[in-house]
Amino acid sequence: LLHLLSAAGWRFSGGGRLSTTEQLERLLAARLHLPWTQTQAAAELGISDSTLKRRLRAGQTSFACLLRQLRMETALFLLMSSTRPIGEIAAACGYQSGGHFAAAFKQQFGFLPSRLRA
Repeated sequence: LLHLLSAAGWRFSGGGRLSTTEQLERLLAARLHLPWTQTQAAAELGISDSTLKRRLRAGQTSFACLLRQLRMETALFLLMSSTRPIGEIAAACGYQSGGHFAAAFKQQFGFLPSRLRA
């Protein structure tokens, strides 16, 4: 829950400049439904694509991994805390297809999202 709140922009500790990874998490979480690319995200952050890639690599992650993690954590939270249809949750998390969402969810968590609704 704290990670989801953090990704949504909440901060519980004071001070300091946000890392590039933290800035990217905030950016993506605010508009998770969009079909983000690394190049678009870098432009939004005001840095080059290669700089974003290098900084994420230094933090031992990648754009694709971070975006997928945010989408899956948000999907899990929404599935557990709301009665919204699975297709609507998939769209809110940036998936154009319910099938792609279900496959990604199963790969991440080991079960289909519909299992949380049974």
